[in-house]
Amino acid sequence: MKFYELRVTLFFKQDIHFKDIGEKLSIYVNYCMSRDGYLREAHSKHTVKLYGYSFPYPFEADKVYKANRIYQVKLRTPVYEIAAPFVKLMNQMENDCFKAMGCQMEVREPKYIEIVETTTPAVVTLGNKYWTKEEGMDLLFDKIHNNLVKKYNLLNDTNETFDINSVEFIEVGNERPIIMNYKGGKVFGHKLMVRFKQDERSQVLAKTAVACSLLEKNSALGTGFCLYNKRR
Repeated sequence: MKFYELRVTLFFKQDIHFKDIGEKLSIYVNYCMSRDGYLREAHSKHTVKLYGYSFPYPFEADKVYKANRIYQVKLRTPVYEIAAPFVKLMNQMENDCFKAMGCQMEVREPKYIEIVETTTPAVVTLGNKYWTKEEGMDLLFDKIHNNLVKKYNLLNDTNETFDINSVEFIEVGNERPIIMNYKGGKVFGHKLMVRFKQDERSQVLAKTAVACSLLEKNSALGTGFCLYNKRR
């Protein structure tokens, strides 16, 4: 599976705390999408989204991104019709928080993925609450696998079941949930390291995780964006 990786250079017009950066970027990304017909339609559908984005880097030690500094954000999608207009739009968009300074796109096609590590908190919703360690790891295994199956089926217009769980091992990297602000409330997330199985079907879902981000709220808060380690 190949995917498109956009590197967006942004000038920050105000200080933004880590807890608020996901929502601020979401507003900016949604504004960009509203300027293109295909992107506007894709965003309006009530289903999983086939793109995700990182938080800005370099990361600030005090968790506050600084006004009058330049940062980069990565956006990934396996859908060319999403990537192409984003390149144009993110070269010119500006709002109260950010001014675009440029956008470059590269095509990636990893051959094998063993481990993914989230650089933004991954989020699992359970009705009106969020997953925490107290809910148990078995539930997290199932949530990751099932979410990736849903994204894979949407991307390929199929209805495959993937009966065997693709996840081999999970490590949660934080003791307490990572809190992000969103629409006047709080969202709880976690830093995850996920090892995928080696069989071909599990690898398909591992690549889906890298291309579309892990778990939920990828388009709403930039959650679950992954680095990946390839086996040589």
